[in-house]
Amino acid sequence: MNSYMILFIIAAYFAVLLLIAWITGRNNSNEAFFLGNRKSPWYIVSIGMVGTSLSGVTFVSVPGMVRAIDMTYMQTVLGFFVGYIIIAKVLLPLYYKLQLTSIYSYLDDRIGRRGYKTGASFFLLSKIVGAAARLYLVVLILQTYVFNAWNIPFAVTAILSILLVWLYTFRSGIKTIIWTDTLQALCLVAMLIVIIWQVKDKMGLDFRGMAQTLVESPHFRIFEFGDWHSTQNFFKQFFSGIFITIVMTGLDQDMMQKNLSCKSLKDAQKNMYTYGFAFTPVNFLFLALGVLLLTLAAQRSIQLPTLNDDILPMFCTSGILGGSILIFFTIGIIAAAFSSADSALTALTTSFCVDILGVQREEAKRAKRTRLKVHVMISVLFVLIILAFKAVNNRSVIDAIYMIASYTYGPLLGLFVFGLFTKRNPRDKYVPYICIASPLICLATDFLVKQYAGYTFGYEMLMVNGGITFAGLWLSAIENGKLKIKLRHYSLFTIHYSLFINLYFMEIKSAEFVISNTDVRKCPEGNKPEYAFIGRSNVGKSSLINMLTNKKGLAMTSQTPGKTLLINHFLINDEWYLVDLPGYGFAQRGKENREQLKRIIENYILDREQLTNLFVLLDCRHEAQKIDLEFMEWLGESGVPFSIIFTKIDKISKGRLKENLKVYTDKLLETWEELPPIFLSSSEKKEGRDEILDYIESINNSLNN
Repeated sequence: MNSYMILFIIAAYFAVLLLIAWITGRNNSNEAFFLGNRKSPWYIVSIGMVGTSLSGVTFVSVPGMVRAIDMTYMQTVLGFFVGYIIIAKVLLPLYYKLQLTSIYSYLDDRIGRRGYKTGASFFLLSKIVGAAARLYLVVLILQTYVFNAWNIPFAVTAILSILLVWLYTFRSGIKTIIWTDTLQALCLVAMLIVIIWQVKDKMGLDFRGMAQTLVESPHFRIFEFGDWHSTQNFFKQFFSGIFITIVMTGLDQDMMQKNLSCKSLKDAQKNMYTYGFAFTPVNFLFLALGVLLLTLAAQRSIQLPTLNDDILPMFCTSGILGGSILIFFTIGIIAAAFSSADSALTALTTSFCVDILGVQREEAKRAKRTRLKVHVMISVLFVLIILAFKAVNNRSVIDAIYMIASYTYGPLLGLFVFGLFTKRNPRDKYVPYICIASPLICLATDFLVKQYAGYTFGYEMLMVNGGITFAGLWLSAIENGKLKIKLRHYSLFTIHYSLFINLYFMEIKSAEFVISNTDVRKCPEGNKPEYAFIGRSNVGKSSLINMLTNKKGLAMTSQTPGKTLLINHFLINDEWYLVDLPGYGFAQRGKENREQLKRIIENYILDREQLTNLFVLLDCRHEAQKIDLEFMEWLGESGVPFSIIFTKIDKISKGRLKENLKVYTDKLLETWEELPPIFLSSSEKKEGRDEILDYIESINNSLNN
């Protein structure tokens, strides 16, 4: 097959990509570029993520690694699958509840501004070097086996490759990526199957014979349980696979940006489960291809190249498998390479714009211009790094780059684990130094252990790296001999105690009315914790209670303000009480009635020992009211634990909501050193339900422990 035909196929392939870009690029706003307006079909995202994960390096390296380590890589792949489940159950709910564009903005509120910038910087460094390295290997293969025939310089090949990626991503970003990656994933898997089928035919085997050949091969060794010093030990590989997935998928803006473009959390979770199920057999097919190639080489006495990465390219380009297989190999390489490069380019643009430049605070047109400039800048940087790799001209350098990149993900792991599973606040100014020191300590540890103990760290170094970062953050929270534990307040798109969101799950199985009264002494006996709800009349208290319990008529609702005049106890799951307190501030009640209700409220709040937390409801549409401010000040002076719930967030725009909350919190901070937990809710849309219930459940669990 002549090279002109290959060039024609490449041109046709990219023409299809550009057509997809044109169709998806009609709305090219920043919201569309970054998150695809959160309308991406989950099944399309799932297929595309397979393509993103299977880079060009995977396409050529995984079949070749069979010669060195047999099929033991499947142990790591099985760990990947468990990691995907953890991401779906733990990280995705957090990201969706916080409505994040960049996942690293979580670190801003939980760790601090420097922690946020540090985490984003480590991602940018890791991703741009790793993505450029992967693309370099593919460009090198294309140059060697295709473009050298036209005497096209390597630099031109690299520039044209990046230019093509830039052309179909610069307008609509993730919207285009979702669909082009889907096409590329289907092409990649199809080409893989075609190559396997061709190898089978060259060996004269039917399907059953191929399966028997695989099973009988000495390279068909998946599990290694014996040698603890081996980097292929099952437990090292399996648990490393879990953490690699959590870090390189769950804490990677590139992969998570696709998930965040889904319509809902449930869709994103379905995408992750499907992706995990699909990724496992695809990797098995790559390894199976490697076994078949080694078997074919042994049968025909074919001399294999020195480098494992050259085994598959040699078979596909030498004519051993037939002339047409070069076309399929070329399409597979292109699909694998650019499905990784395009998503990396988009993710890097998103992270730099949002995390470093803060374009979300800019006017829309200016923010768009900034995004376009950054997209060009990162594209140019890609080309420069690829050319630098070419100048060094040593593949071992690439291996070193991958090792360094894997080290840089360790601090990200430590930052997120610390934020999610502790309540401690590290001193933000020390965070960058801790994150830089951790990989350096790991490098020194690896050298010393290898030198004096003969042990070589493998992928498990990622866990060690994350652990060192975690320990450093923990130590930085110690101040004057005591752990610094301080409650932080979150912004509009964050929720207090988000660290509890996925540690505790609340499901209301039963909710029943128990008693109404005006005397605290007549409240239910026992020591069950009580969570009381209070607010000005017509703030939406009864509607919120009904929404939380999923019982429409549990609490009385009315268009007439001030209907709740009693202390109402509702028993939840036979474990705790939800208490509906009378509303305050309704002028039409009359002075005498207002004084009576004031005594009822004060007596309950001050004298009820079972009161665990008081939720103060505020209407987000209104400015800070004097009566609310005075009531919360009284709670603080009385030492009453309370939280704030802003209600009716569906009644105003997100922009207006953000402004109102900022004004309100700024007003509170005039007299408060720090704010209590803050939640956002809508009874009609059922927003905030999970956060409030999970918060209650977290307190219940802490009381039981």
